[in-house]
Amino acid sequence: MLLLDALVMITVTAIVYQVVLAPDANPTGVAVVTNFLEHQAVPVLSVLAWLVVGPRRAFDRRTFSLFLVVPVVWVVYMLVRGAFIDAYPYPFVNVSTNGYASVAVALCAILAFGLALAALYTGLDKVLSRRR
Repeated sequence: MLLLDALVMITVTAIVYQVVLAPDANPTGVAVVTNFLEHQAVPVLSVLAWLVVGPRRAFDRRTFSLFLVVPVVWVVYMLVRGAFIDAYPYPFVNVSTNGYASVAVALCAILAFGLALAALYTGLDKVLSRRR
């Protein structure tokens, strides 16, 4: 389950960064390097490593059915923590600025996209395991 979570969450990290956050990001200094590594290099290398090396047959119906546990726990933690300290990791999940309805829509869209990616990776795992 954790491998599927890791693959999906790192892919979502890259895509959300590129689509939502990058247009307003202006990293300077060492952040230029760390930003590139965190949002571009690591996601691409992680997915490539899984595609090339595997492991295979790691994803099944049970894995897929449990996939949302980690992302949902993270979302709940982030929102509860944010309510106490009035700080959120990304502008689009800032409840103080955007309100709960807007944040809920954004998070549901990201979770739905993550579910679609989990299905894609699960299907790819089946295809790739047949080829070996």
